[in-house]
Amino acid sequence: MRPTPVPMPGNPSRVIGGLLTRLAACRAASVARRTLSVVFPLVLVLIFLILYITYHDFVDTMLVMGLAVPGAIAGGVLFQYLFGFNFSVAVWVGYIACFGLATENGLVMLVYLREAIEERGGLENMTLDEVREAVMQGAVHRTRPKLLTEITTMVGLAPMLWATGTGSEIMRPMAAPVLGGILVSDEVVDLLLPVLFYQVRRWRWNRIHRRKPASASVSREWSYESATAGV
Repeated sequence: MRPTPVPMPGNPSRVIGGLLTRLAACRAASVARRTLSVVFPLVLVLIFLILYITYHDFVDTMLVMGLAVPGAIAGGVLFQYLFGFNFSVAVWVGYIACFGLATENGLVMLVYLREAIEERGGLENMTLDEVREAVMQGAVHRTRPKLLTEITTMVGLAPMLWATGTGSEIMRPMAAPVLGGILVSDEVVDLLLPVLFYQVRRWRWNRIHRRKPASASVSREWSYESATAGV
């Protein structure tokens, strides 16, 4: 009984070349994933350090990071699901870019809120009602730059989601998490950051003004003792 002949491809070198190309692509993707597993958390740490070095305030840094980054992740996942993109190197790069942009928008809001407090002389020279008014004024003044930022971002990134030219297979998955993350994180930051910022400043205001009566009583006792000693 003769063995059944195995059909050979028309061009074996082409088949071998295709296999080598696929192996090289798989190896490059594996290396990229290992690199991103290091770069991804490193980016978050660097953003945190930059914010902390800028303001030297751990609570304010955590407020911005704790609102901007989860909002960016939620918006990025939402748009990634709506447009049907799987996780890939391009998508992860889009998330990294989204974290930076979302944190920048939160930083702008924080700048307006802190300046509104400082323009009135700081917490030491303000009443609690003035603190609330300053926070509201800073949040309202942030509305116009926020709208301009969102509009320019949408105008710049939206066409990339429907691109069909050369490189669109990379740009489209990258643009989806960036656009979605910025839109959602902006709303989260604009709604929640002023509220949490006011709660933190109210706690600090109460702590500062609790110290004032104690320090005033100590100074009065010291002046009384000095007067009696002179007599």
